[in-house]
Amino acid sequence: MTAISHLVTAEQVETASSYGIDAYHYTAEISELRWQGWPKSADTNLGNGQPLVAEHIERDADGDVMFVRYLQQCGCVSLTVFND
Repeated sequence: MTAISHLVTAEQVETASSYGIDAYHYTAEISELRWQGWPKSADTNLGNGQPLVAEHIERDADGDVMFVRYLQQCGCVSLTVFND
């Protein structure tokens, strides 16, 4: 994961293939967010506006990242970003 700051907006997670599972849990594919690598945190305008912080990294048998789950600091929003 890199230390580069990334941004996740409500508009991005409301696209056709990025969607909210419920009011506080969102999913997206890394290509939709236009990220270069897996950040430790991402700025957002979701929820309380506090950054989303990487909480869980799932890897396959080869060590490649399958998805990363981000949780919002002092908030209840989560974002799962899948590697496509």
